[in-house]
Amino acid sequence: DVTGVQTCALPILQRYCTDGEGRFRIPGVPGPAIIGVSALGGNYLKGVGAADVKARVAKWGGYDTYFDSPSAQRQNAIKEIDPPADATAAACDFVLSPGESIRLNIVDAEGRPVRGSLGLNVKEEGLNGSDAQMDAVCEVRSLAPDETRHVWILNRERKLGRYFDIKAGSRPREMTVKLEPCATLTGRVVDADGAAVEGVVVNAHAQGLQPNSINAVQTGADGRFSHPYLTGGCKYDLVISKPGSGIIVRQLKGIRVETGETKGLGEIKLTKQN
Repeated sequence: DVTGVQTCALPILQRYCTDGEGRFRIPGVPGPAIIGVSALGGNYLKGVGAADVKARVAKWGGYDTYFDSPSAQRQNAIKEIDPPADATAAACDFVLSPGESIRLNIVDAEGRPVRGSLGLNVKEEGLNGSDAQMDAVCEVRSLAPDETRHVWILNRERKLGRYFDIKAGSRPREMTVKLEPCATLTGRVVDADGAAVEGVVVNAHAQGLQPNSINAVQTGADGRFSHPYLTGGCKYDLVISKPGSGIIVRQLKGIRVETGETKGLGEIKLTKQN
C-alpha cells in the first residue's frame, strides 16, 4: 500500500489522495479518461504505464484531452480508462515501480564534507528533481533501468561545483563527489548604439539539464557582469533577460567552460528590437 499519493486527472489539484490502505476515489462521468498518480516524496519511477495509453500525445508532453492531463514526465503511473455509459463505478489499480538510488558523499578538494549545495537532476530527472539545500551525504533517486543521468551540483558560497553522469546499475551504489573550482564568464551588455545596459539578468543553463532561474547574475551600471558559478566540463546556454518580466533579449548557445577558468565574452550587443 502506498499512502500520500496524489491521484488526479488535474495535476493542479491535490484533494484526491490515497488513504492509509492506498485507496482513492475520484468523481467523474462515463467515457474515456486518463488517470495519473504522483507519489509525493517517494522514490518511484515516472511514466509507468504510459506506453499502453492510446491517446494522442500533445506537444507539451501530456495527452490531447479536454483539459490539463497527466503526463509521463510528471506522474509516476498512468492508465487510460473507458467506463461504459451505464457504469456507476470503475476500478483503476496502480502499481508503482521503485527507482534505483545511489548515495553521494559531497566533499571539497581536501576531502571535507560540503553542505548547502544546489543540485539539479538529483531527486529525479527534470524540473522537480532539484534540491536547493543538499546535505554532504545525499542520494540521487528514481533512476530508471539503463538510465544515464546528468547531475549538476553547485555550492555558490564557496564557488565549487561538479557536473557528472550517473548510470543505473552502477556498483557500488555509493560514490564520492569531489567539488572543483567553478569557471567564470565575464562580459559587457550594450544596446544597439553601444551604450551600457544596466540591470539585465544573465542566466547560465547547463545544456542537457532543465533550465532554472537560480544560477543568475545581473549587469552593473557599466553593463558588465561576472558569472562565477559555472561548473566545468559542460556547455552552457547564456540567456539574457529583462528583470521582472523574464523576457529574453539575447541568447548565446554552446559556451564550454573548464574547471577554474575565466572566459571573457567581450561586448554582447542587443538589437533595437530587444
